[in-house]
Amino acid sequence: IGLVRSRGEADEHFDAYFWSRKAALEESSGDFAAATLSYGKAALASHRAEAKSQSEEFYDQMSAASSRVWLEQSREDDLSQDLTATAATVSCAEQLFGRNDWRTMAARSMYEFRSSQARLTPRQRQQTTELNMIYYRLAENQRFQHALSVIDWLRARDDDLDRNHPVRGNVLFNRGYCLKELNRPTEAKDSLESAIVIYQETFGSNHLHVGR
Repeated sequence: IGLVRSRGEADEHFDAYFWSRKAALEESSGDFAAATLSYGKAALASHRAEAKSQSEEFYDQMSAASSRVWLEQSREDDLSQDLTATAATVSCAEQLFGRNDWRTMAARSMYEFRSSQARLTPRQRQQTTELNMIYYRLAENQRFQHALSVIDWLRARDDDLDRNHPVRGNVLFNRGYCLKELNRPTEAKDSLESAIVIYQETFGSNHLHVGR
């Protein structure tokens, strides 16, 4: 654990060890939601003890456990445990790295994504995930016209969603990206601005894409 300089620091090292061991046991038993929270407590205790590399290691384990919660629960009706775990990851990242660090922004973006998914039915989540995977594969291969067709298909399926549902924002943002790559700047601008309005109304001005 390293050189201990004070009684308080020794207590923090002990707390980090305790919570990390608790997290490992929870992880081995398949309780990834509890493990996420315990790894977060271990990371913060190490941070208070100024054990930087250890706190970052526990944070990485926290993020991995949170991802397992999503994998376990994404097809269920109730995603409350997943959202609690993801929100805790955001809070931990802010305390460890600050609000503007890329790890905090990535955690916040993941929370926003999972919050939007929680507002869909399990069947809608599965269909949306499959279509998004097709879109990303096409976009990565620069097949933007085909990717745009998938996005427009997703857009047509959004009629039963709220006007400011985040999934609408994601579809419009990806549509704007394709249009920009296809050299259709006016249409791209309209789609991107519509997406930003939805992000701002749903998540506020701190969303990753707002203000870009």
